[in-house]
Amino acid sequence: MRAKGASKYIRVVDFMSPYDRMRRGTVSASEFRRSLEACGCFGDLTEGDHTTVLQAFVEVPDRPQRPLTAGAARPSPVDRVNYAAFCEILQPVGDKRVRLTDDDRLVQQMVQKRAEAADSPLGGNVLSREGELKVHDVTARILQSVRASRVPVRDLLQSFDPRGSNAKGATHHAAHQSPGCISRSQYLRGMQSGALGTRFSEQELALLFCKYDRNGEFNYYLFCRDLEKAQKDNLAHIP
Repeated sequence: MRAKGASKYIRVVDFMSPYDRMRRGTVSASEFRRSLEACGCFGDLTEGDHTTVLQAFVEVPDRPQRPLTAGAARPSPVDRVNYAAFCEILQPVGDKRVRLTDDDRLVQQMVQKRAEAADSPLGGNVLSREGELKVHDVTARILQSVRASRVPVRDLLQSFDPRGSNAKGATHHAAHQSPGCISRSQYLRGMQSGALGTRFSEQELALLFCKYDRNGEFNYYLFCRDLEKAQKDNLAHIP
């Protein structure tokens, strides 16, 4: 969630604070959810994800430590949720209203480690089981096409990288791109060029981008590495 918020250049607290007229740092569970939906970048959260977040930050009367257990009761729409603590963990700004519990600090450390891993050239994203299976199917189709057309996928996508010597349409945006990454539009041009010998649906392209999204760009370095590894694994199983 931190990576998605950063990629859209938004502050989640700006969407939640209007519901908190008394500036107490809490909103109702329904307001909390509406705020997340209004951010426009958390559309892939499942019902289970929403429940997990609410359980972690719901204010429980007479219990200073909020429960982080999976067995905690599902919050009702009128329950108060400590959005200030949630936002401080997600996008730290030094909110003086927030007194993090031990559990909160643990979650904050976990979020930071995930963020650092996501910023690595080798840090891919984990999708849902269904999403991973669809990515696997798309990858298998690409491998079949590559074997037939002998098109080097790495060279194809690298040609759109402004840092490459054979870059197509290099622009001043190169300075803002991460190493081994190309913009979303460059990724779409490469995948839709027909050079791979197969066509992709918009859903497949979006899913593949989510899998290899690195700070709002397509990590073609990791994508090609995974593709080449899958190719070697397939060859190893051919008698």
